[in-house]
Amino acid sequence: MHRFLLTLGFAVAATLCWSSAAGADTSGAAATDEAGAEASASTSASVPRSGGGGSGEQCEYRQLPIDDDVPVYDESGVQIQVDGTGAWYEKWCGTTFIGAVYISPTSPADLLAEARRRITVPLPDPRLSPNGEQIVNLPTWLWLDVAGWEEQQATAAVPGLSVTVTAIPEVAVWSMGDGTEVTCAGPGAAFDPSLPSAAQVSDCQHSYTRSSARQEGLAFAASVTVRWRMSWTVVGGAGGGDLGTIDRTTVFPVPVAEVQTVNVNQRGTP
Repeated sequence: MHRFLLTLGFAVAATLCWSSAAGADTSGAAATDEAGAEASASTSASVPRSGGGGSGEQCEYRQLPIDDDVPVYDESGVQIQVDGTGAWYEKWCGTTFIGAVYISPTSPADLLAEARRRITVPLPDPRLSPNGEQIVNLPTWLWLDVAGWEEQQATAAVPGLSVTVTAIPEVAVWSMGDGTEVTCAGPGAAFDPSLPSAAQVSDCQHSYTRSSARQEGLAFAASVTVRWRMSWTVVGGAGGGDLGTIDRTTVFPVPVAEVQTVNVNQRGTP
C-alpha cells in the first residue's frame, strides 16, 4: 500500500478556518486585509492596497490521484484523518504551490477560505452637498455612491461542490469630525441641484454649528463607515450560515465656513 507524505505546509489554513466557521450557525467577526475578508477575532478593518478588498488572483484546485483508503501523513508523520466523501487537491495560486488540501461535502473549509479571499468589500465613496466647503447652520446632505452599496459575492468550487460568500451592506455611520455621528440605514439620497430644495427629502444630513477654522488643515476630519453582513452558502455539501460583520471606513476632510450677515440701515429722506 502506498504512503503519501504531504509537505510544504499541508492545509493548516483550512483547519484553522474551519475551527471558527464550521457549523450551520457559525458567527464571528471579519476583518479585511490585503488578501480579502478573512476569519478573525478582530472587528476592525485595514485598507487593502487596492482599496477594494479581495484578491485579484484566484487560486485553482488540481485533483490528486490519491484514493481515500490510502493513508496520508503530514510532515510530522501523523496520519491525516479523512471521511471518505471527498478528494485530495493541490492548491495553486498563480505559479505558487500553496499545499495539498482535502475537500469533502462535509468539510468544505478550504473553499470557504478561498471564497472569502476572493470577495470584494468596497470602501465607501462619500458625497456631500454643497460640494466642497460647507456652511455653518446650512444642512449638509450626505450620501454614498450607490455602486458601493451593492451585494457582493464570491464563489470557490471543485467538481460537485461550491461555496459562496455574500456581503450585504447594513448601515452607514458618518462621523462628522465635530463630535457628532449620523447613522443612515441606506446609502442616502443624492441631492439634485436641478430641483428646488423644498422638493427634496433626505434623512441623512448634518448641520455644522461652528466653522473648521481652528481645526488642523482648516477642515474637520470626517469619516464614513459601512458595516457589511457576511454569510456563506454551500451547494453540494454541508455548511453555511452567518460570518459576522466587517466594517469599511473612508476618512475625508470637510472644510466649514461661517458666513457673516451684515445689516445695512438706510435712512430715508426726511
